[in-house]
Amino acid sequence: MKVFTLVLLFAAACSVSAQQPVHQPGAAPEPTAFTRVELIGEGTRSFFVFAVEGFHYIIRADGHAESDDGKPKSRNFELRVGRNGHLVRVYFAEYEGDLLLIYEASDKQYGWGYVTRIDQKTMKPRWLKPVSSFNIGPGLIDAAYAYVSAADLLGKLDLSTGDYVWQREKFQKQYLLSSEGFRLPAVNGERLLFTEDSDNGKSIEISKTTGKILSVRENHPQITPIPQIM
Repeated sequence: MKVFTLVLLFAAACSVSAQQPVHQPGAAPEPTAFTRVELIGEGTRSFFVFAVEGFHYIIRADGHAESDDGKPKSRNFELRVGRNGHLVRVYFAEYEGDLLLIYEASDKQYGWGYVTRIDQKTMKPRWLKPVSSFNIGPGLIDAAYAYVSAADLLGKLDLSTGDYVWQREKFQKQYLLSSEGFRLPAVNGERLLFTEDSDNGKSIEISKTTGKILSVRENHPQITPIPQIM
């Protein structure tokens, strides 16, 4: 993939980049959502395009990636996708000048994923952690931690080390959940709310500190009253 390809896709990358929030100096940072990157193309020829401040990226379905920081020569790096795997979902965020990626791979039968923190100066990973499930949802950065989700999996990662502070797995059958995964979590003090990504899904309230599930409740769709015809 040539450098001019990056230039041609610059506008698409900028539109994705614009979704990243800007923090005011001196203010306590608000929780920051990972941004989902739209898939371009189909199958093994598909790719993802996005940008963060000063960097533009193209990531192919096979995990081969290219970074352009405005210098004459772009830099290549590889994302682990596993044997026979190809990328189907990518989320990104910037943290302390590094690139954070949450991505999902599939071999058309199974799905799995990874979270990685990449030094944008060297394009080498500081750490890489697996996400052992599919239908990976958007992550949320809160202080020095990232909260991640997938079907039948919730987790809290230390962004300095990449280690899981806690993981919750195998709760789907216990609480009669779907396998659709979860939407962006919401922070409420010392609690998190993970809502299933379906119209009639459930919400899981969980402790930020311990990962203990505090409650599971139904989400009843709002009923719009039908006006009476006089």
